Order: sequence, then C-alpha cells, then structure tokens
Amino acid sequence: MSAPQRNFLALATGEVGSRVLGFAATALLARRVGADGFGILGFALAVTSYLIVPGLSLQDVAAREVAKQPSAVARIASGVVRARILLAILQIAVAYALVLLLPKPPATRAIVALSTIVLIPLSLNTSWAYKALERTTLVAQSLFLVQLVYLVGVVLFVHTSSDVGRVPVIQAAGEMAAALMLLPIARGGWVASSLREGLATLRGGALATVSRYMRALTVTGDVVLVSILMSDRAVGLYSAAYRVCFLLTAIAVSAHVVFIAPLTRARDRIDDANAVLVRSVHLAWLAVFPLVIGGMLVAPDLLAFMFGEEFRDGATAFRLLLASIGEYALQGAVRNVFVVQNRMDIDARINGVAAFLNIACNLVVIPRYGLAGAATVMVLTEMVVLIATSVVLVRWGWRVPVLTLWRPTVAVVPMSLALLALPFALPVAARIAMAGGVLLITLWMLGEWRVATSGLRPND
Repeated sequence: MSAPQRNFLALATGEVGSRVLGFAATALLARRVGADGFGILGFALAVTSYLIVPGLSLQDVAAREVAKQPSAVARIASGVVRARILLAILQIAVAYALVLLLPKPPATRAIVALSTIVLIPLSLNTSWAYKALERTTLVAQSLFLVQLVYLVGVVLFVHTSSDVGRVPVIQAAGEMAAALMLLPIARGGWVASSLREGLATLRGGALATVSRYMRALTVTGDVVLVSILMSDRAVGLYSAAYRVCFLLTAIAVSAHVVFIAPLTRARDRIDDANAVLVRSVHLAWLAVFPLVIGGMLVAPDLLAFMFGEEFRDGATAFRLLLASIGEYALQGAVRNVFVVQNRMDIDARINGVAAFLNIACNLVVIPRYGLAGAATVMVLTEMVVLIATSVVLVRWGWRVPVLTLWRPTVAVVPMSLALLALPFALPVAARIAMAGGVLLITLWMLGEWRVATSGLRPND
C-alpha cells in the first residue's frame, strides 16, 4: 500500500470515527431542540462558513509551501498562525457589526454572532501542516477529539430548544482542544517567523480565497436562501440532510488532501503527475460512490433513525444532495491540479460561474419547488464544475481517469439489490450493515483490493 493510501486510511478513519461521534451528537441535538432550533443552528453555520474561507485558503497555500520545504514547517506554521489570529479578530469585529443587519429575530442574530468565536481556535489549527508532511495519524486523533468534546457538551449542556445558544460555545471548545493538540508542530518557529511572512502567505492565497468564496456561495448559499425564503423548520430539514452529506464530503476531502504532496513533487512530470491524479480520483470514487447510492436508497429511514421522525420530510432533498457529493468526489480531486500548478485563477472563474448560476436558479426555484428544488440546483451546479474542470485538464494534456472507475461502480449493483431485497421491517442500521457486507465481497471478487492498494509510481 502506498504512502498516500496509508495516509488516506488514517485520515479517513479519523474522519469516520469523528463523524460517528458527531452524528451521535447531532442526532441528540436535533431531537432535543427540534427542527426549528436545528434550523437556526444550520443558518448560523452557513453564515459562519463564509468567515472561515480566508483561513482555509491560507492553509492551501501554506500546505503547498510546506510540501516544498518540509524543514521549514515550524517557521511557516507559526507565521501562518499569527496571520490567521489577526484575520480572525478582524473578521469577528466586522461580523458583530454586520449581524445587526440580518433580517432575523434578535435571538437568531445572537446565535450567529456567537458562532463566530470558532474562528479563534480554527486560526490556531495546524492540521494542514501535518497533512502536507503526510503525517495524518495525529490529525485523525484531533478530529476525533473535536467531536468527542462536542458530544459530551451536548449531552451535558443542551436539553431543550432554549439551550441552542450553548451549541456554538461547545463547538468552539472542541476546536480549541484539537488546535492545542496540533500546535506543537510550530514549536521553534515563533522566533524565526514573523507576522509579515504570514501576511505574505495570506496575500499569496488571494485567488484561492476568491475561489473558495465562490465555492462557499455554491455550497451554503442554498441554506441561506432557504432560511430567507422559507422557514426555520425547512432549514432544519435541509441542514439535517447536509450533516450526513458532510461525512461523505470529509471522506472525499481526505482522498484529495493526501495526494497534494505527491502531486506537488510530480507536478513537472506530466505522466507521473497524471498517475497520482488517477489514484486520487479512483480512491475518492471508491470511498464515496457506494455511500452515495446506499444513502439514496434508505434516505427516509436513515434520516428518521438519526434525527427523528419529523426529519423524514427532507428525504427527497437528501437524495439529491447525496448525488451532488458524488460529483464533488470527482471534481475535488481534479481541483488539486489547479492548487499545485498555482492556477487558482481558473478555479476562481469556474466557481464564480457556478456560484452565480446556483444563486440565480435558487431565487427562482426555491419559492416554487422548496427543498427539492434547492437540492436539484446543487446537483446541476456541481455537474457544471465537474465538466468545466475536466475540460481544462484535457486541454492541458492531462488524462481524465473515467475508465478506471468501473470496478467501484459495478460493485454498487449487488449492494443496491441487497438493500432493496432486505425486509423494510429490519432496522435501517442492520440493512446497511448487510448490504455493506455484500459490497465488500463484490469488491474482493472484482479484484478491487489489489487495484485500490497497489502503489503509485516510484517517483511519486
């Protein structure tokens, strides 16, 4: 098994383990605060996500620099942390001023404002440096710690809808615990680094920031518009569906991130770099596609099992959002090429067009078709991004690895038949487990284990 794949297994295991805890906390939270309270939290999360974007863009650029200069990791990390702290303080100050303009009740505005405190622990988080060095075990443990703190906090401090305001504080506490666990990688770099160097890195990520903002408008713009054009309950149903999709997104991102370092090393050798891209796309599809199809087949029961019976009404939107995650699993791997080639200008243009289409279509569709319309727009938007990124890569001489995906795709058929054949009276968890066993057997029969665990080219 190659190093990127070992890193993916470590990171994905941490993601899955942490998300299982997160699911437990989210399910308990949804049951205790109801769809309306959950909708308020979903709206606050969507708004806060726009503030997180610059820090994430800075991480992309800094991770690329660490991959190029591994010995300078402490200096780079400490400079980036300084820049992110300053940025977070400015963002919180501006957010507190702008939140007063939100067309929402005072209680909702207060929760949105309180949610911005998570920017402080996120600015201290150096997981990006560990990923760039392909040291993902500690990152996986930190992910688990975040959700463990979140679960314990919800169990102890959130009991009714009146406790919704405590949730942002609990989330910030979990992120702070993880940040402190990872911060030692910057030890020894505080003297050698400077705020000016960190700000220079931030400026270097300007295009990446624009691209991520466009991406954030695409991913969370529908949540904001649902909140404005519909009700808190509708946002709650939609946010619950998104919470499940976040797990699949996290798994896909793990498959993307662990290949940035080998792709950076091979960026000047097109054949070797293309081999890395093929492996990244294949791994993302193998990890995500069966979950997408399985989730679509058991959508109503899965939502009811996780969040309560009232969340069944979000099943149609949930199925469509899952389909969009399958598209993201492919285009996210392709986007790595833009990162390592320092062509985020193209990425920004593609995501800008996608964001415009997403918002324009949602303004027309949501009032008429509701949650299903918003989710359909998301599917179409992700398809536009996938096609556009693939076209650019083909023009650059890269090979889009479509034919290599046939094994994971075919393996889903027996799994799907098993899900449909199993009695609906069985608990949804039991049906998923049995169908998962069928999937594993099918993958083994198709020789997928050999393909999935084979090493990359020696130079990668």
